Amino acid sequence: MPWHQDGHYWPIRPLATCTAWLALDDSTVENGCLRVIPGSHQSKTLHPHLREDRDGLVLNRGIDPQCLNEETELDVELGAGQLSLHDVHIIHGSNPNRSPKRRAGLAIRYMPATSHFDRDLFKPGSQIGLHVDFATRPLWLLRGVDRSGRNDFTIGHEAARA
Repeated sequence: MPWHQDGHYWPIRPLATCTAWLALDDSTVENGCLRVIPGSHQSKTLHPHLREDRDGLVLNRGIDPQCLNEETELDVELGAGQLSLHDVHIIHGSNPNRSPKRRAGLAIRYMPATSHFDRDLFKPGSQIGLHVDFATRPLWLLRGVDRSGRNDFTIGHEAARA
């Protein structure tokens, strides 16, 4: 996965999001574990991303190489069942898995109740580089109230009730 920032892929405004990535398998350098540029999230800057039309990419936008300092990159190895948390602004990616070992995980994104999940911000087929239809993406309110007053917690849940 090319170096990128999640803020370019998620229709959340204001952009205040944390990704929890739960390793279902061991995630090692050998099978393409998460790599981060430590501290790259601190300025809260979304850097320019360029379109990458290569086969086998889950995301087709990568950060402009001029914005990278790969000398400080850090591999984040996790055992199955371990969890990493990363800010929406941190520059991260992974190398290809060239091993026979699977590297699977579950990503859960959290946003504060003050943010709005703007389903109209990115339309399917747009150039965001993520093949997700946000119009039907379900949301769950985990605690408190929707302080933005604009999130719909019924969309995407209808099929589960049928």
